[in-house]
Amino acid sequence: MAFDLHTDWEVRSNGTANGGGGFIVGAAGTDYSQQDAPEVVFTDAVIDAADATKATSILTPFTALHEGNTVYWGSGVGYTVQRAQILDVTAGVATFDKALGTLGSTGGNGNLGGAMTLINENIEIGEAGHHFYIKQDGTHTLVSDIVTLNDATAINPMKFIGYKDTRGDAYANGAVVVANLPVISGGAYGIIATASQYLIFQFLDMTGAGLYTIRLDRWTRLHGCKITNTSGTAAQYAVWSGNRDNIIHDCKISCALGFGTRHSTSDRMSGCYITDCNIGIETGSTNSILNTIIANCTTYGIDIGSDDSINIANCTFYNHKWAIITGGAASLTCVFENLIIDMCSQEAMGISPGDCNFYNHINWTNCAGFASTGAQLTETYNLTEIDPAFVDAPNGDFTPTGLLDGAAPNSWMGSATDNNASIGAVQLAGGGGAAPTIMHGCVG
Repeated sequence: MAFDLHTDWEVRSNGTANGGGGFIVGAAGTDYSQQDAPEVVFTDAVIDAADATKATSILTPFTALHEGNTVYWGSGVGYTVQRAQILDVTAGVATFDKALGTLGSTGGNGNLGGAMTLINENIEIGEAGHHFYIKQDGTHTLVSDIVTLNDATAINPMKFIGYKDTRGDAYANGAVVVANLPVISGGAYGIIATASQYLIFQFLDMTGAGLYTIRLDRWTRLHGCKITNTSGTAAQYAVWSGNRDNIIHDCKISCALGFGTRHSTSDRMSGCYITDCNIGIETGSTNSILNTIIANCTTYGIDIGSDDSINIANCTFYNHKWAIITGGAASLTCVFENLIIDMCSQEAMGISPGDCNFYNHINWTNCAGFASTGAQLTETYNLTEIDPAFVDAPNGDFTPTGLLDGAAPNSWMGSATDNNASIGAVQLAGGGGAAPTIMHGCVG
């Protein structure tokens, strides 16, 4: 029998591997999962002689306060090692959601309540509708890959949500509160979600040096996360989208000598800050990249592969070899609109013959040129050195420091007031008395 659909799990670095960890939202009892240590440690539990879902204890009797909590049963002759949820307690007899073991078994050892730690055995139990709340109480260091095993649904996704002191405090006033993100240190390991779909990862600071910091399957969302891969190997990824239809929103992503993100079919990215990679973004087919800053990539800001149909709009590129480069397949169809490109050692866009690309308001400066080879400019476009200058950029400074309100990037996207990576609307003065063109760089 599956766990209750509305189960919240508590994950803490100061928890225990065998903490009960979970509580049924809305249950009549008291939630004992939101604490470091178990509330009750059973040593003498007895399974009922007629119903294996029922148990009693003389030393630590079950009470109505225990309803909704989860018990980790770790040992006992005839007991199954597992987590089980208390559905009801009547006259000291607890009824669980599943059989605890063999009828009449005695000496059951179990932990009721208390947070669990971030290990694979604890995360793989997640199901549709479950929320894993990950607390910032020290670094969560992975000792193996974290692999999700169960699918969720569009109506009942499985969520992994970071917080600091109170659930929900990592997002305020439309902005990510970076100081409140819990740190997950992967080392050689990562979060591998390729066996599950309809997952949501929110407000987590994930670091790693393995092949992937996080790998997604399909219909999964990253929101308000900071994701870093520090490996010195080129073919490594901060984010690998392995299947299709994934969404990355309001995230800061970097990957040393590798790829910031690698996408598959129908992925969407918006409101992100991609920086300090070899290649910032490697696209898949029919991707959309909107309202994003891509900065400081050694080779390409965005690498568009063959046979990809891509929409890139309202983005800012700074300090690359090429801002955008394409694969050159005849079937390639890209739309580039409202882009600011500054500081490319080669051309702003490495466009290959045969590409079918549509341009509108591409504004570039401090590059070797616009396109390395002829592209089909089949729509209206504005390919101009930034002259006259943008009038709303801080001091005309289009470096990341300038774009980020003169401060080191410690938050991103959302409102211009609360997020340093939002440059808001940038205005290009019109010539000959024409009305100015309003450019949108990265607005949350």
